[in-house]
Amino acid sequence: MSFQYKITRIQKIITFGVVIFCLQYTQAQTVQNDTILGKELLEKAITLADNEKYATSNKILAQAATHFQKVNNWNLWYDAYYEIFSNGLRSEKYKTCIVLMEQGLLQLPKNELLITAKIYSFLGFCNDQIGHNIKAIQQYERSLANFKKVQPPDLYRINRVQGNLAEIYTKEGDNGKALAYAKIAIHSAILAKDSMAIWKNTKILGNVYVQIEAFDMAQKTYKKAQQLRDDKDGTFELIEANILYKSGDYEAALQATLATIRLTKNCDKDSYCHYNLEEATELLGEIFMELDQPKKALLQFENYLKFIEPYENKRAIGQTYIRIGDVYAKLKQHDVALQTYQKALNTFIPEFKETDPSQNPLEDSVNLEIWLMEIFRNKGDCYFAKYKETDREDWLLKATENYELAVNMSETKRLNFSETSSKLTLGSYTNTFYEQYIKAKLALYKRTKDATQLQEAFKISQRANAFVLRELMNEKDALKIASVSKDSMDLFQEYEEKIANLSRKVEDSINLVTSQKQLFDTKENFKLLKKSIAKNYPKFDKLRNDLQGISATKIQQQLQDDELFIKYFLGESTLYTFSITNHRFQVDETLLPDEFQTILSQYKQAISDMLFINKTPDIAEQQYLQTAHALYKTLLQKPLQLARDHTITAITIVPDGALCTIPFQALLTEKSDSWSKLEHTVIKKYAIGYHYFCKMLFHSNGNDKKEEMFTAFGLELDQQTVDDLQEVVATNETQLQTLNQSVRGNSLSKLSFSDDEALALAELMHGQSWINEKATKTNFLKHARNATSIHLATHALMDTKNPNNSAIVFNKSHDSVHNLLRLDEIYNYDFNAKMITLSACNTGFGKYQKGEGLQSLARAFNFAKIPSVTATLWSIPDASSASIMKLYYTYLQQGFSKNVALQKAQIEYVENDEISSPASRLPFYWSAWTHIGDDALITFKQKNNTTHYFLIALAFIAFLGGFLWFKKTRG
Repeated sequence: MSFQYKITRIQKIITFGVVIFCLQYTQAQTVQNDTILGKELLEKAITLADNEKYATSNKILAQAATHFQKVNNWNLWYDAYYEIFSNGLRSEKYKTCIVLMEQGLLQLPKNELLITAKIYSFLGFCNDQIGHNIKAIQQYERSLANFKKVQPPDLYRINRVQGNLAEIYTKEGDNGKALAYAKIAIHSAILAKDSMAIWKNTKILGNVYVQIEAFDMAQKTYKKAQQLRDDKDGTFELIEANILYKSGDYEAALQATLATIRLTKNCDKDSYCHYNLEEATELLGEIFMELDQPKKALLQFENYLKFIEPYENKRAIGQTYIRIGDVYAKLKQHDVALQTYQKALNTFIPEFKETDPSQNPLEDSVNLEIWLMEIFRNKGDCYFAKYKETDREDWLLKATENYELAVNMSETKRLNFSETSSKLTLGSYTNTFYEQYIKAKLALYKRTKDATQLQEAFKISQRANAFVLRELMNEKDALKIASVSKDSMDLFQEYEEKIANLSRKVEDSINLVTSQKQLFDTKENFKLLKKSIAKNYPKFDKLRNDLQGISATKIQQQLQDDELFIKYFLGESTLYTFSITNHRFQVDETLLPDEFQTILSQYKQAISDMLFINKTPDIAEQQYLQTAHALYKTLLQKPLQLARDHTITAITIVPDGALCTIPFQALLTEKSDSWSKLEHTVIKKYAIGYHYFCKMLFHSNGNDKKEEMFTAFGLELDQQTVDDLQEVVATNETQLQTLNQSVRGNSLSKLSFSDDEALALAELMHGQSWINEKATKTNFLKHARNATSIHLATHALMDTKNPNNSAIVFNKSHDSVHNLLRLDEIYNYDFNAKMITLSACNTGFGKYQKGEGLQSLARAFNFAKIPSVTATLWSIPDASSASIMKLYYTYLQQGFSKNVALQKAQIEYVENDEISSPASRLPFYWSAWTHIGDDALITFKQKNNTTHYFLIALAFIAFLGGFLWFKKTRG
């Protein structure tokens, strides 16, 4: 290699090094220049913002962010966007802020998790301020998801996002989700030592309690917040006014609201004064509406509109238009009301420009804003009022159109809620939507005589009934029908069980904070699993959301000549009765007397309240005789007239509202002079059965095992189990029902007949029995899940505040697991049984939820795939219960259907002197028993007589052999 070559190579290396150095220097100089320029622009933008030149400031901030992006200085990039957010706050130009931040997010690399989380939280706040609740929720949820990936966690920001989510979910009516977020937010704020957030989140929790009408809890929570901070600016006076308003004390609410307004005139500018004044003005309008002073209300709503119009919060403006429309509707100025509701519609859906109230947006274009259903319902009311005034059919058709939109929207909203409690609350509120829709359909029928209107009214009444139960049942069936993979189904069940277990830990205050967080996270993951299944198996989503009713024609095909099917819809002041036989269909509208609820309560008291019966027997008897006949005339007289051409012997009832809590079988067809006789009772003529909803008529357990098996569980309760129950009652603040010593439902006493009952029935039905120390929860879950028929003779605990706490009691001493089988546990099991009898107190009763029905142990077993449940509506004596049950199974063994077997058992109990005495023949002792669901007869395993015949044959052979031997020896 020549010397010249070496020199040339060295020169090239030096040249390359110089180039690299220059490039690096240039790049460093560029980075430095971009950073310096970005900082200069940032300072300039801040100065402009200080002089309220926000638009110019935002343009320069975007330029600064671009410079920081070039050099990957994401911390300074964030500073620029934080100032954009601050400008939005100060100028209240949130839409501009949203557009700029959404553009900025596109620039962020995926690994900048903390900054991404912060920007999403800003977007959530801005969307909340302009009333875009759904978008706000989405942005806050994304913010939380990113915050959770950052270590160590930024608890200061996390707790504020959680608190804001709780607030928005409250506005959306998703109170279950709001409650969960509020509790977690308080805990996060405590960990972050963020005193301001602790105060704010505690107030938010109080707001949630107000929304779910837990006023005692709301008061306690607000008191805690007030102890943390009270600026004497009307904040807590306004809270008190809201509680009084929600609880119906309007005069007191009025005084508290006026006190709030007086306080807001004297507080400093930095407090919540202006906000409190605005909210108090709005509340004053609502109070005047309740006090029937619409003109005063109108003035307050117009003042409130002036307060909020400068803001960009279209949601608040839209809500106010609705309230103003309500005032005009109350003043019977229906055209003005309709125009105002249309303004609200235009405000909530900006792309919908139609100002003619007769026009509505296409249903597919309607968003999930909860106030839209209110607009459609109110428009429907106005058009219906115009129809009543003018008798014009076009107004009636418009009313129907708007009611349909309101109902459809309410169902879509409920399906989108993940928390059952939120679905139930919204269902209760929207029950009147269904009533108005039914009323409009029936009016169309009367006018046009088009029978399809009756069929549609019947289907609408079903959509209002047991919504959550039907949705859950659909979901369970859809997993199988849609051929969802076994892994997904197993994971689905695993989540259900985990949620049930964590819910119990939360309710029992076991590791409360940790359990609350785990429960919340598990529910969120379960929701994601459902979304994934719906995406991968479209049929699953379609099936679980199919909540339409069935036609009367289809029901008619199921009925025999002697059967009557009745579906009730209990409206605000009208009872709608849909009566069906196999050849006729009729709908009756009955205007209820003002005292109807009182009559119902008095009827139930006279037959179920033993303290009242024992204390004033004569008064109780007369009360029963009067109310039982009055209710018969209201509830059954017209339907039975429909079937006058046929001999009706069986009635199937789908009750609604408070009708779920009474036994129809004890009603009196005629006036009677004694309540210990059955002469004029409904049960004497008709076998009565019940369904939770109409489609239950077609439900049955598909298990057709050849070998039928009866399994009975009964326990007197040993002392340890009794002591454990006493502890439960002593420590549990919920409403556990406790009655006197003679009653099976007494959670503090032993049961004298329950083990004998289980033994006797097992012998009668040729089945198995598990009594006393063997009647454990473990044995029940092991053996009962594969039985054909199950009988439970034990205690039951009922909690009417939190139904999940309701439970069946098993033996405590000889079982390592907990001895209470709770309602929420039952929901997570699948049984193979065709029927179950719950011979325990209150098993057919529970928390009543308007539009949904009773949340009872019986309903839980029905959901757990047992199509036929026999249960009680109240606590009944141990001895009479055992007698009726033995008669019931005797008739079942003879081949009678379940409704008829129960009818015959109850009649024989009352009329057989060897079984009951006159004192124990009152309706209290027998009418609590009801049968729910599939009525088909059930074939029990018969006693195996092979051995018996074999022994007879053997004896005959022995006798014959002996006779021949004797004859031979004699010969």
